[in-house]
Amino acid sequence: MNRPPEGAMGQPLLIRSRQGWKVPTGLLWLPLFGLALLLGTAYGLVGRTLTQQVCFIGLGFAVGLGGYVWAGVSIRCPTCRAPLLWKAMSEKAPNEWLSWLTALTTCPVCGSDGSIVRS
Repeated sequence: MNRPPEGAMGQPLLIRSRQGWKVPTGLLWLPLFGLALLLGTAYGLVGRTLTQQVCFIGLGFAVGLGGYVWAGVSIRCPTCRAPLLWKAMSEKAPNEWLSWLTALTTCPVCGSDGSIVRS
């Protein structure tokens, strides 16, 4: 049985299950989406074609949506595989979900502490 490192019991579930990097990585895609929208709009102001504008806006939308979907699918309980990001965003207020997710010490579905047990 794999046990979490010494002193890890007080750490959040995402850190203990080595998923802490997924939250900022998933959120990083949203500013890139905004940047692509700005570039698409700016291209229209400097005389670029409508096709170029639509390409930038479409690319930005795909990047933003892709990052959101990736984070939603990949941030899970290591024991029961419950989608923790989806649970946080669907059940908590818009100003509470991120702090709730990053402060979790056990899975709200199965009660796991994040220790990965391999048979």
